[in-house]
Amino acid sequence: MRNMKKTFLYLPLAGAVFAVTLTCSQVPLLSDLYNNRITLVLKGTYESNTPYGWNTSVYTDDSLASYTGAIATSTPLQSNVSLYLDIADIRLSTGTGKPANVAPQDYWTYFTPKREVFCSNNYANGNLSYKILSCYNDNGDQNYLDLFSSGFTFPAVDVPQTTYKHMAIFFRKVIAGPAIAYSDAASNGPTTQTTTFDNRFLDGINLMDSIVQYDLSDTTKATPLLFPLQRTDLLLEIPPGRDPYVMEVRIFLKNLLMKHVIQHNGGVSTAGPLTFVGPSDWKLNHASTDLTGAYQMGGNIAFTARIYDPANVGNLKIVDNWNTAAYSSGAYYAVLPTGTIYNTNTLPYAATSVGAGGGTITNLPPGSYDIYRTCDKKQWQSGGFVAVDGKDGYPETVVKCDTKVVTAGSTTNSADLSLVGACTAACP
Repeated sequence: MRNMKKTFLYLPLAGAVFAVTLTCSQVPLLSDLYNNRITLVLKGTYESNTPYGWNTSVYTDDSLASYTGAIATSTPLQSNVSLYLDIADIRLSTGTGKPANVAPQDYWTYFTPKREVFCSNNYANGNLSYKILSCYNDNGDQNYLDLFSSGFTFPAVDVPQTTYKHMAIFFRKVIAGPAIAYSDAASNGPTTQTTTFDNRFLDGINLMDSIVQYDLSDTTKATPLLFPLQRTDLLLEIPPGRDPYVMEVRIFLKNLLMKHVIQHNGGVSTAGPLTFVGPSDWKLNHASTDLTGAYQMGGNIAFTARIYDPANVGNLKIVDNWNTAAYSSGAYYAVLPTGTIYNTNTLPYAATSVGAGGGTITNLPPGSYDIYRTCDKKQWQSGGFVAVDGKDGYPETVVKCDTKVVTAGSTTNSADLSLVGACTAACP
């Protein structure tokens, strides 16, 4: 007798799908398939919704002031920077740091089953016959567009219901271009730097080759900052029940790019400068002549995470008659749960752009929120690490403007922020 099977009924019940299958012996087999509750959304933006587009030229580090010629004047547009990201894994833990004597599988909750790539182009240096296979096969260009707009849905499976304090994002590579090496400070002999991504040569450098992997104080390079990028102070509470929920993770990269210059070739004093595009040094400044610390520029990539039930959220519309049209980037509306202390060294709970159609912060769980206006007015400069007037892409100026209670299923309006004197003065 042929080994035939007939599947004749699918019954959805309480979040499960039951398939009743008959074998040739007429014995039913019952199997159940469960849909994951979690939707993991990864964003490369400061904003949790309605982000700015790519704006103007990259920011220029103050260390370039001592250089002349092409090394100082050539600044690409933010939209023309090449970025290639390779993320191996995202993990969670209920702890606040893995002890050395604990095996990784006993500490971490693994919930992202596959690596993901994000590519500004699926072809190396625009050559249509030179595919970057991982980018091409895994839609890396669309992943890139999603990451810097509405968000990329990172494949994930459900995690046990509890509160997670520790999240770690494991970057395999962070490629940024252009990057140009000069033979000396007079800008002679510029050479475009190349590196590899998925066995293809690209113009640019791998920022994880020490440049953003360690900060200047880590003299022994004992604490990597991108493998993983991590926080241990999160309180990500998985909601009870069977309803779907969203875990939103935001890594601030878009519109935070800066042109840097460092001495290279292993810190040899006669080496010429290397210019490259990377994250702004808004938090930890560096000096271009610091030979020992040239490759330790880490600590300037901030991220946060939150959880919400999409069926139980409201919106907060920001009412503001201030001249928001004057801002193409650098000014934001942000919210924190009422009573939370604003830490300017990390990202707010949720935010939206002031310009570019922003003005309503979406997907807020019911509760009371403090409303802030944040602006980019200062930058760190070498020679004492003093914040001076200037822009570096990071909105370090923060002023509280209002407090409102958000209810599920509705949009709450703020007071007119243009009437709040301190709030208006925050972003002249």
